[in-house]
Amino acid sequence: ATFSLPAARLAGLLAPDFGAFHEWQIYPGVLVFLLATLALCGLAAGGQKWFWAGAAVVCLLLAMGDQLPFLGWITRLPGFDLLRVPARWVILLQVSLLTLAALAVDGFTREILPGKQKWLRLALFFLASFALVFGIGLWIVTGRLSLAFTWGMAGMLLGVALVAGGLRLPCQRRQIFAWALLGLCLLDWGAVDRSLFLYKPAQGINSQSEAVAQYLSLQPGIFRIYSPSYSMPQQTAAHYGLELADGVDPLQLRRTLEFMRLASGVPQTGYSVTVPPFSGGDPATANQSYAPDAEKLGLLNVRYVLSAYRLDVPDLDYRFKQDGVYLYENLAFRPRAWLENSQGGRANAPVEIQAWRPNAIQIQVEGPGRLVLSEVDYPGWQA
Repeated sequence: ATFSLPAARLAGLLAPDFGAFHEWQIYPGVLVFLLATLALCGLAAGGQKWFWAGAAVVCLLLAMGDQLPFLGWITRLPGFDLLRVPARWVILLQVSLLTLAALAVDGFTREILPGKQKWLRLALFFLASFALVFGIGLWIVTGRLSLAFTWGMAGMLLGVALVAGGLRLPCQRRQIFAWALLGLCLLDWGAVDRSLFLYKPAQGINSQSEAVAQYLSLQPGIFRIYSPSYSMPQQTAAHYGLELADGVDPLQLRRTLEFMRLASGVPQTGYSVTVPPFSGGDPATANQSYAPDAEKLGLLNVRYVLSAYRLDVPDLDYRFKQDGVYLYENLAFRPRAWLENSQGGRANAPVEIQAWRPNAIQIQVEGPGRLVLSEVDYPGWQA
């Protein structure tokens, strides 16, 4: 139920939340909300509109997660127990609202019976009055109008004016109003989306642990790095061509995760998007009381271990400290691929790695012996 949509965020259906937390962004565009409402008031015909309206309501309720107590049992149902972050049901809510809006635009460009036009004008009057009364009431109560509510109120009034003007024309001449609505939607979405971007210089992004990354990038051979404290950010590692045995990845294989639990020494108490998990919230200290297993890390081709704190672990040889990061070399390090004899010991035959790519590995080796690859045995791999 993490990041269940708070009830207060429902105001986001009418007013954008500029620059706010992305998981709780539910703003579909005020014109989309306007058109979806008009679809239910007569611009869309048939049962489609009620299906999509029902889907929107159900998805909105599911997005609220533990905010509604009677929905708690749903998380125990088969299938639902595999889901997380309830607020992401908003994605399907948006699909439903956009479909209703599309049905409304389709109906807007067709012939509308006089009886339906009457209901549409009443709906437009109600929506315009609501926007004005809500805006004026908010200004009286708070003494100001925020940019978000001003934006939403202005968009609602402009949309009402466009639709009302289009209803006065023959259906053949309403196309231009439909294109105007689309243009306003693009402007609305673009402004809100732009507020969610945060630009930073690449030099600043890669500066964390940069000196250590430069040192590691100069070391010969193929190897991996492990950190129990996320001391090597993934973007810095990618910039310097370093490979990690830890990191952030929502998709994980159970057997790999079980082995990482033994190698890292960090217990698994449930699902975590990070390997290893950081149960305390602060990666720099969360796993300070757990000691990694150098031999098992060595099987994962981990040659260096980085930590925000000292590690007193056999076979982890301290090298230096740079920018608050302790660097250890794993004396139990294994190469990326090796040959074992019949007794399970290391064979002396050389193993030549010719290519090691995400979906293809090419190795030249002479037996006898068992060739061992320090790699995830993903379903579908063939030798």
